[in-house]
Amino acid sequence: MLFVEGEVSEGKADQIARLREKNSSSIEIHCEFNCPLHNFTKQTGRLEGLHVRYINAAFREKDGEPA
Repeated sequence: MLFVEGEVSEGKADQIARLREKNSSSIEIHCEFNCPLHNFTKQTGRLEGLHVRYINAAFREKDGEPA
């Protein structure tokens, strides 16, 4: 599980909520690890077909219709 948090503008949040069912999500990761043996980097290609859960999307309803 990967949890990402941060601020999203009102306009972008409305757009995400409106298009979340039609949008396919993907992620690219570049990680740097620090461990006792040595530091190393891991980079992924593009991972597609992710199941994304938008925690606050249900609260962004318009005209009584779910977002």
